[in-house]
Amino acid sequence: EAWQVMRDRLLPEDRDALSKAMGRAIEGTAQTTSFRLRHADSTDRLVEAHLFPSSDPNATDVVLLDLTQQSETEAALFQSESLYNTFLEQSPVGLIHLDMTGTVTFENHQFRSIIGEEADDAWIGLSAFNVPGLNGLFAGAVRRLLAGDPVRELEVRYAPQRRPPRQLVLNGSPICQEDGTVVGAVVRGPKEEPLV
Repeated sequence: EAWQVMRDRLLPEDRDALSKAMGRAIEGTAQTTSFRLRHADSTDRLVEAHLFPSSDPNATDVVLLDLTQQSETEAALFQSESLYNTFLEQSPVGLIHLDMTGTVTFENHQFRSIIGEEADDAWIGLSAFNVPGLNGLFAGAVRRLLAGDPVRELEVRYAPQRRPPRQLVLNGSPICQEDGTVVGAVVRGPKEEPLV
């Protein structure tokens, strides 16, 4: 009777997969499957079923878990992360993120458009202390950032291999946990200034 109620509420496109999983469980192989049930109020619930062989050769033992809230939370998190990444990527301000070792872990489109769009121009994965073409002022600024001090209007000379040298104006802020521990930094800019 419980199976009939569940089967009546099971969305049609999920019936076959559940039936096959139940058949394999009856044959002796534990199964896990997910499906959607139409609730009495016409909302759908996401359910995960763990099916185990039973002592009755024509039945299976079932543990059902309602994953609806978890699924909704994951979907909201994915949407939030997508929006955040889109915001960062389409920002009119160039941005890079440094981890606590000074390694560049993110650069947005605006930053790439200033330093260069070729794969060899990318700073991702490089130590900010050793970016080719940057003078030593940048390494000193990164040390300050990772020590917890912001950097304002830092002018550095950038001379990449295949492009003319130029002056970049950078600003940076440390990224801190609630207890004040520095876990990385963000560098904004670079604004280009003509070389004189």
